[in-house]
Order: sequence, then C-alpha cells, then structure tokens
Amino acid sequence: MYRFVSDKLTIIILTNHADRILDQLAIDLAGISLPALKRPDAITDPDPQTTAMLKDVVSGLLKGKSEPESFTAAMRIFLSTATGKAFWNWFADHGELSSFIFSDREDRGDGQVLRYKISLGGNWYWFPFL
Repeated sequence: MYRFVSDKLTIIILTNHADRILDQLAIDLAGISLPALKRPDAITDPDPQTTAMLKDVVSGLLKGKSEPESFTAAMRIFLSTATGKAFWNWFADHGELSSFIFSDREDRGDGQVLRYKISLGGNWYWFPFL
C-alpha cells in the first residue's frame, strides 16, 4: 500500500510474488492517476562525478564487492547481514547493469535524495540515494 497523503491518493498492489520490488510500479501508477506525481523524464545531470561514483558503488554491490567507506554506518551493518548480502545477490540475478540515468534531486531537511533510473537485464528500476 502506497499513500500519497497530500494528493489524497492511495495505491494498493496485491501480488503473489514476494520477490518483486513494487515501489516503481506504485509510483508509475500514481503518475498515471495524477500527472503531477509522474516521475520526471531524465534531465541534465548536475553532478556527473557523483553519478559515476554511485554507478561504481551499485556495480560493485551487484558483483558482491563493496567499499565500506562508501556507506553510512547503518548501511555497513545491513550489508554485513545475511539479508543485506542476499538482497544484492538476488538483485544481481535480474541481469547486467546497462544504464544508470540521473532522474531528479529532492532537497530534504536531512540532505538530498538523488534518484536514478537503472536498467538491469533490460528491466528498469528506480533507485534513490540519500
């Protein structure tokens, strides 16, 4: 269930597939229902160096390699758990990383969220980075 409270919209997705990431589907459905919620098309990347660094980090994770200093303390702990390792192994099974496209940036009180459209094995996924 995904709630867009200020837009008075709730998206409920029922599935028998626990191995699916549904966030991007819910957001895409919200954008169809309310165009103001539609994800922006790719725009000019304001910081190609950060994009290249994040792409390298994701690529490493998909290959089972990571540099601990690239992550917050909480993420380092998560990546050391069986769940953290299994998540990236499962995600790597989706196919090779072929595209990593900057989508948008959201300024928040605790920093920025950068969003990227990523292609793995010909399927598109949305990744946020804090």
